[in-house]
Amino acid sequence: ERMVTNLVETVHHLAVLQERSGRLVRVGLEPESGCFLESTEDVVAFFNDQLLRKGGDLLTRRYGYGEGDAERLLRTHLGVCFDTAHLSLQYEDLAGSIERYRGEGILIAKVQLGAALDVINERPRLEALRPFVEPVYLHQVTARNVRGGIRTWSDLPEALRDVREAREFEALRVLYHLPLAWEGSDLIGTTSRDLNPAFFAALKSGACEHLEIENYMYDILPPALQNGPVETYVARDYAWVMERL
Repeated sequence: ERMVTNLVETVHHLAVLQERSGRLVRVGLEPESGCFLESTEDVVAFFNDQLLRKGGDLLTRRYGYGEGDAERLLRTHLGVCFDTAHLSLQYEDLAGSIERYRGEGILIAKVQLGAALDVINERPRLEALRPFVEPVYLHQVTARNVRGGIRTWSDLPEALRDVREAREFEALRVLYHLPLAWEGSDLIGTTSRDLNPAFFAALKSGACEHLEIENYMYDILPPALQNGPVETYVARDYAWVMERL
């Protein structure tokens, strides 16, 4: 209820701001593993069950908007920040997620293009993840079991400790914003393959005009991956994205 109240007050503020200045500001809620909103379905449920219903009522009571205006303002100023690495950790189909949001009328305010680590649960592959353990960031980990369920850990060391003896997990994905153009190694894969032709076709169909390549972890990559200046990686990622767009 407090989240809904704060977001409603934000929407009212942004509506007044747009009326006074002509500037349209939008807030994108960003699902992430281990957070209140993790998946596409979490966002859809939060919008439909909380924001649009309870938030719309609150906008009407507190600020005097009509029912139709309240929903319009909520949909105009609140949306989702679509982080591809975060959604890949939930084993989601990216193009399907975009279509789900569009079908629900939920604004995609920004798309952040990123890739995470993807490793089959085999001991040599798990050991290959150890150079990615570092103290600066939390690297959330998800593991999918043979029944399709997902377990989440807040950081990589915890996951490596638990998973090595748990054979029911088929694969692990680790939040680690990697260079998109890096194709992985013999032991380690990446989720850049989730940014497939169907995903880019959904973008080009008008899903969102604001795209951002998210890769701020160059300095903490294992030394074996730091084989050139950071601007080289930036240029490669731009070329990788533009080729697919």
